[in-house]
Amino acid sequence: MGPPPSVSSYHPNSVAPSTPFSTAATPFTPRPADVSHLQPSLQNIVSTVNLGCQLDLKRIALQARNAEYNPKRFAAVIMRIRNPRTTALIFGSGKMVCTGAKSEEDSLQAARRYARVIQKLGFPAKFRDFKIQNMVGSVDVKFPIRLEALVLKHYQFCSYEPELFPGLIYRMMQPKIVLLIFVSGKVVLTGAKVRREIHEAFERIYPILKVVRGRGASGGRGRGRGRGRGRPVARGGRHGSRRIGRQPRMDIDQQQASTTPITDLDINGDSKPFFVNANVTLDQHIQAQTTNLSRYLATLFSLDLNSVEIGQKAKACALAAAWCRHDHKLANNLLRHRRLFTLTEVLKAVTMLDAARQIRVYEKKLKRLELNKIKPKAIKLGKIKNNIDNLNKLKPSNGSASGAVARHIQRWTRTLTKQELEYFALHMPTEPWKKLADIVHFNPTKDFPSLPWFLPFCFGTSAPAETMVARCRDLTNENVNDLLKEFSIPYSHLKQFKEHLNETSKAKIAAKEDKLDTILWYYEDLQCSPVDDIISERLRDGEQITLPYGKLMERLLLCRMLREGESTTSTRYGRRGARNTTSNSSNQPAHPDKAKFYSDLLPVAQAQLEKIKLPLESPVAVIGDASGSMEVAIRTATILSSLLTAICSAKLNFFNDKVFEPAFVPKTLEDVLSLALITQADGSTANAAGLVPYYNAKEVIKTFVMVTDEEENANGTIADGSTTRFFELFMKYRAEIYPAKLVFISFLSHQHAQGQMYSQFVNANVPDVLQFKFNRERPDLTKIDNLIGLLSTGSSDSFDNSLDPLQVEFEQNGIESVITRLVEKQDENSMPMDVEMNKTTAAN
Repeated sequence: MGPPPSVSSYHPNSVAPSTPFSTAATPFTPRPADVSHLQPSLQNIVSTVNLGCQLDLKRIALQARNAEYNPKRFAAVIMRIRNPRTTALIFGSGKMVCTGAKSEEDSLQAARRYARVIQKLGFPAKFRDFKIQNMVGSVDVKFPIRLEALVLKHYQFCSYEPELFPGLIYRMMQPKIVLLIFVSGKVVLTGAKVRREIHEAFERIYPILKVVRGRGASGGRGRGRGRGRGRPVARGGRHGSRRIGRQPRMDIDQQQASTTPITDLDINGDSKPFFVNANVTLDQHIQAQTTNLSRYLATLFSLDLNSVEIGQKAKACALAAAWCRHDHKLANNLLRHRRLFTLTEVLKAVTMLDAARQIRVYEKKLKRLELNKIKPKAIKLGKIKNNIDNLNKLKPSNGSASGAVARHIQRWTRTLTKQELEYFALHMPTEPWKKLADIVHFNPTKDFPSLPWFLPFCFGTSAPAETMVARCRDLTNENVNDLLKEFSIPYSHLKQFKEHLNETSKAKIAAKEDKLDTILWYYEDLQCSPVDDIISERLRDGEQITLPYGKLMERLLLCRMLREGESTTSTRYGRRGARNTTSNSSNQPAHPDKAKFYSDLLPVAQAQLEKIKLPLESPVAVIGDASGSMEVAIRTATILSSLLTAICSAKLNFFNDKVFEPAFVPKTLEDVLSLALITQADGSTANAAGLVPYYNAKEVIKTFVMVTDEEENANGTIADGSTTRFFELFMKYRAEIYPAKLVFISFLSHQHAQGQMYSQFVNANVPDVLQFKFNRERPDLTKIDNLIGLLSTGSSDSFDNSLDPLQVEFEQNGIESVITRLVEKQDENSMPMDVEMNKTTAAN
């Protein structure tokens, strides 16, 4: 078989013939210049051939010389020969790729030699369909090039990101060649099928490069520092140089400004920080998935199963990392877990991948403004630069919002149900969908088949008149009860009219709601005697409750307060009108007829309580803050202290300016609620007082739990009469008695506050100190699940006990199988969608 036409038509040292052009030149296809003194030289040729038979790669690797095969890394044999010096990739299907040849003849000769080696090993190899797929040439134009000026003049066909790659990528349309152009004057041409295309492309690009020629080595080298010609280009050149040189320093500054910079992450060691620390970058997530994907996924789902709150950024990074790695199968499986990966996470992930494109848009806009004869306002420039800086923080080192990513997101939206989209349309802002549509480019009909009018609705079109959304939008205070007689409308659509619902409507809602969870979640809105009867009946019929344990506790406290005549309006878990030692502290009479299902609900919560196991190292001591500054949060603090005491069989005391014992030691859920209603907050805050009894008695406690607002303002007095603060006394306890662990349950002013006491331990690098935060003004019992999850995973040993089996399951059964099981488990125990959405919104 002779050489193909593409090989025989050119001699290795031939020069492309000059070609007359009759068409008018454009900036992108200029008239070819005389470049006879400069000729591109071929550096690499990639060719393919079909050997026409199936191959045993292991046998080839064992019997052939200069062959290697590692199927875990690459599913082909890599074989090399010295003459001509080339490399071949040989696949089991019989296809072969030959690279490294410097001429067409060498590529053909090398391919024949590889085929002959395969034949000598006993395979019936043929030599079919030889074809040159790519030619790479290079040339030096002998002068520096101002790349920024080039990208300004030819921005439609240029891509230039010096932070990622020092060269400019120029995509020529005719011939279809990609050029890599460097500031030094070196040009690499790739993508040609025949040698003529390389020469033709260089003839076309050369006059363009002459226009953006730099002024010698000092002005043109150094990555675009040359001033070029004229005032406008000089300004652009200086700005480009500043931006290129400053970028690495900006990243360092960001890390220094971070509260807890993470530099020594190891997915094979402590893998929790990837999902609980907000300072982990997308590139670190990519590295973790590449290094040990099964452990990465096991950590994510173990934390979720233990009710540890996983950061929204961490979930978005997990999804974006899968897309960056082109692991679309993993991304699709993650998206099946609807509770963890919602629209918010999808939008954040896509925004990260789209950051590089947005940066280029802003940079082009910035350069056009700076080159404008009319000087732009500093505020306008500042906003653009600020946007660029913010996007740089999101941008991954590789990966983009490609068409493949967009298609996978489109497939995800096709799985959204009519109920979910209607809920989005009625209760959630449409702006996120508009932002996502701007990047992904949805088709309203194909990508939202369950609700084709949804996307137009997000952009301002009215919903069809016969739909649930249109009906609910027509609801008014006057017609809500009448419409409920005709239609079964989910309560999530009726919340805004709760003050106008009559008892008949409330009873219909309670009877028609699919899950009892929704009625309990909104019980204070629907409270009335008929609703109480319906809840009791559904509980006695054995209907399952899937509310988080923290929310269930909060519902029980609400019911107990209603029955005791406590006010639930001013502060649900906070200060009361009078400070008595009895549970019925207000002047209102008790109402045992209210929340009649309380006695039916209590065993459900008690059963859940008995299932909770915390691997805290025993013995455990819980110290509760009952000082005056805790007045708003005293009930929540008491419930937390009592719950931990009941779960861990811990010792319990309270303190203000001195330590005191609780009225009784809580052992059951009823005890926990009773103690919460009778414990009062008063006096100053002497946290050390709670530790004094254990220090004086030299009693070994292995884990201390401090429930406090950390506003320490008084000393504790130990047996020798000296006074001390908590930090000093705890360090003495660790040194003299036992190196105990410490858990702060801190009631702080906002979520980013650290707390003065916890900060002391952090600054002193004291080991085994954890912190969990509650809002001091609005303490939320629903976060109990997250607290229990944190305590369950706080010890590396206890966390590994739940992590290791799941990691083994991922390795043995595969990602899809395990995630399918987790999704099915989620569906079995899932809360109603409106409850889940409210829970997610509150968490965010």
